[in-house]
Amino acid sequence: MRVLIAMMKHETNTFSPVPTDLTRFKNWAYYTGTDVLDQIGGTNTPTGAYIDHARKRGCEMVTPLATEAMPSGPVQRDVYEHMVETILAPIEEQPFDVALLDLLSHFFHECFASALTFFKKMLVVGVDFQEKLVGRDLSKNR
Repeated sequence: MRVLIAMMKHETNTFSPVPTDLTRFKNWAYYTGTDVLDQIGGTNTPTGAYIDHARKRGCEMVTPLATEAMPSGPVQRDVYEHMVETILAPIEEQPFDVALLDLLSHFFHECFASALTFFKKMLVVGVDFQEKLVGRDLSKNR
């Protein structure tokens, strides 16, 4: 079974003067490829659980991105788009049986239209939400 595992998290504080650029993510947690498996697997987090369960089942795991940043101002649009494209790139190359996403909801409120496009593209290029199990953590901690 081919499994996509990805994480994007950011708690937006609209009152914060601290910009949320790519450096903000890279300074806290920004992993790609096998580094996601090495750094996040076994961590008792949603993404860690996805990795651990996929390993137990002998799944082929593709981990394009696992990133989060400390709370700060809204995520810059170009940063958000870069991360979405990083996650979508392997989906466009070959379909997946399962997509396991760990997403903090505030992140998607910032670019809601783009988030809808993200999920629609997943539907079109290989993840059928009607027939496939899709794990996700859309935290609602307002």
